[in-house]
Amino acid sequence: MARARLRHLAATRTFAFMDALSGPLQVIFAARGGRDAKSRCAAALSPDAREALAECLLRDVLDAAHDLDAWLVTPTPRLAEIAGGASAHVILERGGEGLNGAYAQALAHVGDDVPRALMPGDLAYLSAADLKAGATALREADIAIAPTQHGGTGAIFLRAGIAFEPMFGPNSFERHVNQARAAGLRLVVLETPGLTRDIDWVEDLTALALERPDSHTGLFAKAWLASAATPAR
Repeated sequence: MARARLRHLAATRTFAFMDALSGPLQVIFAARGGRDAKSRCAAALSPDAREALAECLLRDVLDAAHDLDAWLVTPTPRLAEIAGGASAHVILERGGEGLNGAYAQALAHVGDDVPRALMPGDLAYLSAADLKAGATALREADIAIAPTQHGGTGAIFLRAGIAFEPMFGPNSFERHVNQARAAGLRLVVLETPGLTRDIDWVEDLTALALERPDSHTGLFAKAWLASAATPAR
């Protein structure tokens, strides 16, 4: 299995990145907002705070993809509104099918005649360089998969014409790798900071406040930490 790390890709000349992006890469985010969002943070964040967190996370990933053909599949009207305001295409998710059902719906809508990237909307460290790294990996691979720090999947990049079933969820990275191998696909594993670090737990927010303090989610995290440190009166 080929392995691509950010320090290796960064040594590639800039024009190679631009050449890799000359095709119309479609970046498909899936996100769910509202007061039930980010339930793993429920012990520390109120429903209103988790709703705001989901919106901040979406703004950050859309900022990273602003030069690309960005799509959002979501059941949440407020997130759809934010995506539309950022010039992203919006697919309203059919209810009750979960994250993988949302991706399946999006893939059926956009087709497979161009390269595609699937990723959740909580990659708070995502940058344009991470997306370029994924597009570049497809020059030599059929599929590029990024693991998260918790064993999940941060992103899947697919070459045009490649069919693949998303199986996001706990420990999904291993499932995705096994599926790619079973299908005989040329695989690259991507390990860049923006693709491998998501926001699942409040501890992730604490780190983000220090590392990306000026992002939408970083500002949220700093405000939350400040309020948590203020003694109740």
